[in-house]
Amino acid sequence: MNIYESISDIMSEMGGTPKTGKNEYEGYTYRSIDDVYTALQPLLGKHGVVIVPKVLSRESLTANTLTGKPSQRCIMEVEFKVVNRYGSSLKITTWGEALDTSDKATNKALTAAYKYAMIELFCLAVGQEDADASSIEAEPMRSAPRTVKKLPPAKLPPAEASELSTLFAQVPAAGRTELRTELEAQLGYPIRKASEIKEEDVAKAREIIEAKIAG
Repeated sequence: MNIYESISDIMSEMGGTPKTGKNEYEGYTYRSIDDVYTALQPLLGKHGVVIVPKVLSRESLTANTLTGKPSQRCIMEVEFKVVNRYGSSLKITTWGEALDTSDKATNKALTAAYKYAMIELFCLAVGQEDADASSIEAEPMRSAPRTVKKLPPAKLPPAEASELSTLFAQVPAAGRTELRTELEAQLGYPIRKASEIKEEDVAKAREIIEAKIAG
């Protein structure tokens, strides 16, 4: 069964999800992250689907609320890998944004990214646009005190790294430099060892190495 069939099965059983959250500032109800978890968790378990988040980038901005209280706005790009028990998977990327006067902006942004990714993936009705649990009126963002951090790529799982290393070792020593150059040209980034190959490039790297062995 592929991942799209698993998602369809979950959608067919999900039904509606109630709105239990209430916005403190504007007074409307909204579908909270707990509502999403409550609706999804048993069905994800039943159909053997797991969702793995990976933060691709994070931006932090400093601002003051209209009352002069310091706050932080966090903007995150997050990739979610959705995998079923048969190994079929897909990846979706979304953004999360949050404003907080304490130290929770990053947590809130990651939660927002997950919540809206799941709403879009499983077609959960939202009823209306919302600002979630609270609204903070802020002055325009200041451009000077800002930090943008690109996170390093995740390491290749040991089993896959070991497999590629074993294949690489089968290439004659005289051809390994040429092979490394070809891998870097095909994949688009420097490679010093097998564990530096990105997970999504494993199949392509294996094909290149096996062709070198055969040729």
